[in-house]
Amino acid sequence: MEATTSGTKSLVIDKNPPIVPTESQQQQDRMKSKFEKYWGNFENMNMLLLVAVVLDPRYKMKYVNFTLSKAYGPLLGRLKSEDVASVLTRLYDSYSNSVVDASSNDNIGGDTSMSETDDLLESEWEKHLADMGNISKKSDLEIYLMDDVVKNKDFDILSWWKVSSSKYPVVSKIARDVLSIPFLRCIRVGI
Repeated sequence: MEATTSGTKSLVIDKNPPIVPTESQQQQDRMKSKFEKYWGNFENMNMLLLVAVVLDPRYKMKYVNFTLSKAYGPLLGRLKSEDVASVLTRLYDSYSNSVVDASSNDNIGGDTSMSETDDLLESEWEKHLADMGNISKKSDLEIYLMDDVVKNKDFDILSWWKVSSSKYPVVSKIARDVLSIPFLRCIRVGI
C-alpha cells in the first residue's frame, strides 16, 4: 500500500496481515466444533454416555459427581449429577417393570401341574411376605451405587457384569444393553 505525505511516497506495512489457517488449524477447528456439539453443552449431551460411566464399577456415580463438580462448580455440578441419577433411575424403573412383566407372563397359556401351581403360589406368597417385611428394601441399583468402586487396573467390565449379574440382576441387564452400544453409533444417532 502506498501513502502520500507532503509530496513523498512512503510504503505502509500492514502489521496484521490476513491469516490463512493451515490444514492442521482447520482440523483443530473441526475437532473443537465436534467436541462442543457432543460435550460442550450439558443439555445437549447424550445421557447414555454418562450412564455408561456409572455402569463402570471402577467409577460409578462417584466419578460422575466428581467430574461434574470440577467442570461446573459444586452447586451446578450437583444439579447436573442429579439429572444423570434421574435418567439412570428412570431407566432402572423401565427395566425393572419389564423384568416383572416377563416373569408374570411365563406361565400364561401353559399346562401346569398341581405341584407347579402350588410352587408358584408358595413362591408368590414368600415374595409377598418379604415385600411386606422389607418395605425399606433397597433396589439392586441402590446397592450397586453404594458398594465400593472396583480398584483393578487389568479390568474386563463385561466379565465383571457377567459374574455380578446375580447380585445386581436388573442393573446387569441395563449394563448389558448400554455397554454393548458402539460409542460412535451413540454419538451419530444421538441415542
